[in-house]
Amino acid sequence: MVAVVLILLVGASPTGVPETRNLIWARPGEALITWFDAKSACEALSSDKKWRLPSRRELSTLIADHGIPEFIKPTINKGFRFWTSDTYAEPWVNGEKAGAAWLVNFQDGGTGVNRKRVPSARHICVSGVYEPLIQATWNVRREYVSWEKASQLCSTHGGRLATIEELRAVVDTSKISPAAIDSVPVSPAWYWSGTTTTVTNSSCSHSCVRAVEFSKGFEGLRSANSLAYPLCVN
Repeated sequence: MVAVVLILLVGASPTGVPETRNLIWARPGEALITWFDAKSACEALSSDKKWRLPSRRELSTLIADHGIPEFIKPTINKGFRFWTSDTYAEPWVNGEKAGAAWLVNFQDGGTGVNRKRVPSARHICVSGVYEPLIQATWNVRREYVSWEKASQLCSTHGGRLATIEELRAVVDTSKISPAAIDSVPVSPAWYWSGTTTTVTNSSCSHSCVRAVEFSKGFEGLRSANSLAYPLCVN
């Protein structure tokens, strides 16, 4: 019997977006394995629950804006990247034509991709039905501005910057240029969220904000002084 230990997420998300997650997480694997082995490991767990690899959006709900999540820390030296069930839409990765899948990096909360057959990430299994309840009226702006200016633009037009949870709802990982759902006409470029973080990385050392790049759907950190488009919620 697998030890189901860590997290049962129900109700409001840490970023304030109301969601009913209904997700139970198994203990994370420590070894770096291929995507195929990660998928098989989850499906092989024996219990009364149906275990599977989480989607990128499901796994991203575990990202902590104050640093590395507690459940990662006991095995911190085993790596921060975890496989998701989402396949990357572009056939070429690192100059090679190969099937690839999305990863979530819990060191900074960003996303990435790698070839499925490369043992490059850990795995965590999930059980349950993810039920986001995000409802938003989107206001897509065409000004390429700093984060502060973006916040002001949204406020001027009677709204606010979308949270990172809301931006994730716009991402469509099956598409590129833009990697977005059809109902929100974003450009294939970076968009600000309203979610700031104390986390830093090599591309952002201070005043970091979570953002989404809609050319291919990557999520990462941007300095508040850099430029991106606002996606406002009214």
